[in-house]
Amino acid sequence: MSDYNFLMESRLSPEQFQALTHLSRIAHAQGMNLYLVGGAVRDLTYGQQVVRDLDFTVEGNSQKILRQLEAKRSAGAGLPALEIDHHRFDAWLNSAEITFTNGVRAEIAMSREEVYAKPGRRPEVMPAGIFEDLRRRDFSVNAMAVSLHPNSRGLLLDPTNGAADIEKHELRALHSRSFSEDPSRLYRLIRLGLRLDFKPEERTKLWQGSALENRVWERMDSDQQGRELR
Repeated sequence: MSDYNFLMESRLSPEQFQALTHLSRIAHAQGMNLYLVGGAVRDLTYGQQVVRDLDFTVEGNSQKILRQLEAKRSAGAGLPALEIDHHRFDAWLNSAEITFTNGVRAEIAMSREEVYAKPGRRPEVMPAGIFEDLRRRDFSVNAMAVSLHPNSRGLLLDPTNGAADIEKHELRALHSRSFSEDPSRLYRLIRLGLRLDFKPEERTKLWQGSALENRVWERMDSDQQGRELR
């Protein structure tokens, strides 16, 4: 089992670690559970030397943390104050994309469940616990989280066994409707496969083939397709 406290301290840049520490202390002061999630945890587990953007999930309203950040609250404990350069808030997902003045980019999102009434369209979003949030994600390698709460800091949450798939260099979708519900995952499968040199596992390859045969990407609007291609 990897020591994620060590990995965060040694593999994140000093600026990223400053931002992570700053956010975790604000969340704790607000009585909220904050987690590092998604690609950052995947890349730390895989041993990537460069971790790109930081994604965080909070059990509760992410606006509480955002308001504290906008108040320019100091990180404390000898760390300099960290301020927001700019941010963009998405009320539908209760998430904020943030760029700090030290150059670090991060996203803070509410832990949630998603229900797709119509494939390829925006789902209904509901607050949920961290395990429900992880299980609704695209691939098992992106469905891991590291707790940042002081009492459990560094604890890995991996309900879909993504760490095992990283060892096998495989990308595994979490259910058979994955590509039809969210066709953008077809683009992500290709992008992650090329960047990490991972292959789709057998069932995922079958689901991908079915989605391509049914041309599910045509359900996406052109702006969304453009974002995925870029």
